[in-house]
Amino acid sequence: MPFDPVALTDVPRRHPVRAMHDAWMRMRGAARAPAWHGFDPVDHPTLLTWILLARGRLDLPDYGFSWVLNGEGVCDLLGFRPKDVVFGSLMPAADYRTRIDSVRSVLDGGPPFVARLRVPVEGREHVTAYEGEFPFLGESAAVCLICLIAPDDATV
Repeated sequence: MPFDPVALTDVPRRHPVRAMHDAWMRMRGAARAPAWHGFDPVDHPTLLTWILLARGRLDLPDYGFSWVLNGEGVCDLLGFRPKDVVFGSLMPAADYRTRIDSVRSVLDGGPPFVARLRVPVEGREHVTAYEGEFPFLGESAAVCLICLIAPDDATV
């Protein structure tokens, strides 16, 4: 199980991924994705430790995402700080393709990608977590991707 897409109903109700999904859906409204300027971290203090933020551009192949900010819980979970790591570099190519396709699907009006995974870092493969990917639209062709990843037993 590098990662297995799951239905949102498979994620425990008090898990941070479920909380982020609910907040994202409220912010999205009828738009393809919420506007980045509408996300205020102050409104989500219990989620910040589990957030990875990637920035990319819609006009670049595979959006050109790289991680620019990460919460302390994510660093503890992964065992390192993934700042400036290119999105997808820690996973097999097929998994990366699925993730990029899921971002495109969300931006076309589909639901956010939610999965259960084993942490893709050598020595941490025994740790399982839920992950959700939530794109936000920025200025011009910019897109911000919040990836929320937290251990199975995390709660908010």
